[in-house]
Amino acid sequence: MRTSVWTKIANKVGSIINPSTEEKQDNQITLETDKLHNYKLSDIEEGATYTYCGYLNKDGAWYIMRIESDETFRYVKGDDSYNWSNRASESYDTFNNVF
Repeated sequence: MRTSVWTKIANKVGSIINPSTEEKQDNQITLETDKLHNYKLSDIEEGATYTYCGYLNKDGAWYIMRIESDETFRYVKGDDSYNWSNRASESYDTFNNVF
């Protein structure tokens, strides 16, 4: 059985954190300079191979994060027309290539 990834999220210095809080951490990008801070979790699906997390902002822009079985992260984004049902057929890439 796959262990939930939510128990394994760490900050830059390796300390386990609660991702639902916005606690300030040393060496962390501030919310004002983080381009994704206006996005909110909208959808989630945890499957055997992938976990998908869909995020939306108030203007309709979106991104989906796919967590793979080896606990690597891949992303896809759009400016509008968020369609959660298309998540599996999207083309995902690393954060630096998507954002």
